[in-house]
Amino acid sequence: PPSGYLAEFPLVIWSAGDYFNGVINEEDAKLLLNHTGHLLIEGADIGLDHSNDSLLKNLVGVEFRNDILLGNATQLNLSLHNITINLSRYYGWLNISKSKSPFPDGVDAIESDVVAEWPDGSAAIIANGTKNNKNDKKKVYYTFSIDGVSDNEARETLVVDTVMWLLEESNT
Repeated sequence: PPSGYLAEFPLVIWSAGDYFNGVINEEDAKLLLNHTGHLLIEGADIGLDHSNDSLLKNLVGVEFRNDILLGNATQLNLSLHNITINLSRYYGWLNISKSKSPFPDGVDAIESDVVAEWPDGSAAIIANGTKNNKNDKKKVYYTFSIDGVSDNEARETLVVDTVMWLLEESNT
């Protein structure tokens, strides 16, 4: 989309699913880096695609660590965060299905909060909120395909709570 078009929205959701090799090309990267609103970025191989450049560090404050090789179902360990508060109450973890998201990424949070971790300790969900002149520009990055969350209710809760956190007004 044209750059001015994104400015019309307080939140942009960029979904890459399980695709790789160019899901965020150079033009897309410029759009996302210049977006003045909130971002939710989702995709299993965005980190791998950008492991040799600074896009993820500049966009969401993380660096690529590794590709995660999932078992049939792998549990994410949840941190205490507004994004996971409802998941923690009912689940305490998230199951990610290998068949739906076979090669997610693990990242290291440099300038972000870790919301969920893979069993190896790398970040699976990060949240980043930085102040600008008018409001807090918040960003969330899922390093897996959202359809990889095995439980439908858990997947819906994660997305809804993420969007609510991104859109809430905050001074932090």
